[in-house]
Amino acid sequence: MGEGHKQPVPKLGESCYLDMISESTSPEAKANAARRYSEMMIDLFLSEKAKERLGESSFKKLSLGEQIREVQNDFSLDIVNTLFEIKNIGDQGSHYSQQPLSMENAIRITNSALGLFTLILIDYFKKTGLNKTFNTAKIFSTLFPKIRADVLSQLLNKGIITTEYDIAILHKYILALVKNGQKNKAKNLLRKKYEKGLIEEDVYYLEIKVIQTISEGIEKNELPVPLTINDCKRNFDSVINSLDDYDRNENYELIKIISTLLNEINPSELGTFIPNKEYLIYNFLNEQ
Repeated sequence: MGEGHKQPVPKLGESCYLDMISESTSPEAKANAARRYSEMMIDLFLSEKAKERLGESSFKKLSLGEQIREVQNDFSLDIVNTLFEIKNIGDQGSHYSQQPLSMENAIRITNSALGLFTLILIDYFKKTGLNKTFNTAKIFSTLFPKIRADVLSQLLNKGIITTEYDIAILHKYILALVKNGQKNKAKNLLRKKYEKGLIEEDVYYLEIKVIQTISEGIEKNELPVPLTINDCKRNFDSVINSLDDYDRNENYELIKIISTLLNEINPSELGTFIPNKEYLIYNFLNEQ
């Protein structure tokens, strides 16, 4: 595969990723690859506090099930349940059985494994919010639009959107949808919320204008929307280099999560894109 892939896959997980997505691999091979991938994700993203409690060597000696039970002290039930599902079906792919593993179940857990990074971000932002500093959202905006849309949909207030934070999350979600090629979904979402009285008229028309502005920027090839993981690395490096010590310190955990994902990934070239293009529609959520 090499670089240039369009999934949030760490360098260490590329061989598992190939086995998971290949049309030539059996259900058992896919399931086993998903299980191994989840072990890597635990090691890279989910085990720091557990290793501090138990000691790194002791934690690594635990079985996968024991590791999952240990990290459940620190992370959401969604993450834990996903890990157990991957383990249980992955085990079927690792042992002989007279009842073969279905391709449907194998594909389901490969998708679950590839969704773990998004669940980690959802868990993080539900604990900290997206407005820790002015540049927290800007750091987050270096990732694939699909990841951002999936995370923001879970942070979005499903009821009446009145607070500045709720409005800004909606704004970020609209941006992510448009950048992910889902302009119509963004428009339909706004229309439904407006018709139900969940957003004010001025918010509705402002966001419709945002959709038009972002769409024009994409059509003109001005915006550095990441299409590959190398583009994410390019955008991330650009944003991190622009931060002061305060932002780096306050966003340390988020920066660490994304840095771990992008470790050893080579950045693509910026080319003619406009770096750090900002849309300051709302005054505390910064977007590139």
